[in-house]
Amino acid sequence: MSQESSPGADFSGVPDTPLIAFPRSARLRTVSQDSSAGSAFVGRQPIFDESLAVYGYELLYRRGDTTKAVFTDRDSASAEIALDAFLEFGFDTLVADRRAFINLTRTVLLSGFCSELPPDRVVFEILEDTECDDEVVGEIEALAAKGYSIALDDFVQDDERERLLPHASIVKLDIEGFDEPALRRQAERLRERPIDLVAERVETREQLELCRELGFQYFQGFFFARPATMRGRRVPVERLTAMRALALLAGDETPLDALAEAVAADVKLSYQVMRAVNSAGSAAALPIDSLPAAIMRLGRNQLRAWLSVMALSGLERKPPALLSLALSRARMCEALATMRPGASSGTWFMAGLFSALDALFDAPLPELLRDLPLAPAVTDALLHRSGDLGTALNAAIAFERGEFSRVEYGSLTASDFTTAYRTALLWTQKWQDAAVAAA
Repeated sequence: MSQESSPGADFSGVPDTPLIAFPRSARLRTVSQDSSAGSAFVGRQPIFDESLAVYGYELLYRRGDTTKAVFTDRDSASAEIALDAFLEFGFDTLVADRRAFINLTRTVLLSGFCSELPPDRVVFEILEDTECDDEVVGEIEALAAKGYSIALDDFVQDDERERLLPHASIVKLDIEGFDEPALRRQAERLRERPIDLVAERVETREQLELCRELGFQYFQGFFFARPATMRGRRVPVERLTAMRALALLAGDETPLDALAEAVAADVKLSYQVMRAVNSAGSAAALPIDSLPAAIMRLGRNQLRAWLSVMALSGLERKPPALLSLALSRARMCEALATMRPGASSGTWFMAGLFSALDALFDAPLPELLRDLPLAPAVTDALLHRSGDLGTALNAAIAFERGEFSRVEYGSLTASDFTTAYRTALLWTQKWQDAAVAAA
């Protein structure tokens, strides 16, 4: 559709105070006093094979650029490691062509998220304090049947996880926890099964030679390398919004539009859902131009799994003003689309929502959009303000800033923009009120 013009639109009746005081730079940024804010940290310790080549890396929880794991919530730590490895760093960056050993708590194991990861890239480590009830055993059996490698971490004599041995392909023994006779007995017993043994906490050459003699296939410890901390950029997700969307997913009768609205209430969550669609297990040939389309392609079960882990990760918040701006801009663009014949309200909402990504995530917009399967028209509108959508987005941004001389789009009048603006204010306030009530 060709772009029409409407010179001389009268905005004299519109209040001259913009919705949110927002910097008018070409690229909007927020800067935290904490140099680690917005960053993802993962500890990485190599696991070597018998020829001392790297077989894989155990990924370890880190909170900041430190060599120690400090956390109070093991579920949250486990969820963050899985998300950071898959979405923030990417396996190619983090472990190259090797395996990623990921520690799982019972909660994350049963979330349904694990089956979204590529079986040829991960080894799931079941922690020593995991309760091995029928639900856990069934999930482990199902994952193993799908081709996932299961490792039992810190295995000991009379371990409760004996029930999991038929489904495990790797057992890790902390050799510091055994004297030599006990280690020999345990290794001999486990060698009767089709299981590879990993010796943990190997700190001397003598320990390495003993473990080789006992038939261990893999080795890990300070003798080889101490854990190194990797730093990347994290896209935080609002836990409350993820939980609200999860609640809607509890019933299969929830309409697709209602799910999309719940996800859209947090721009960070929307971004992560789009990246999930673009993951190895969900990628498809056709681009996506709206959140409902993304959710439909992802499917309810996959969406539920992603939201579960995102909610568990409980990452840091951004200033409320930035979140309000992204929401209100998205809703205003959606309202404008209803006034434009042939325009897709879902596509316009997404364009408005993602137009503030660079400010929210402290990262260049082209870098952020690179990981999303967006339709070309949406990408062009966001990066170059080109096309019909780009022109509309420019007009919406000018209006929210009170730059009324620059508000020009097709045949829409000042009254049209004012109506869309007020609709956006009311919608945004509704979500903010809901968040406060639920907090």
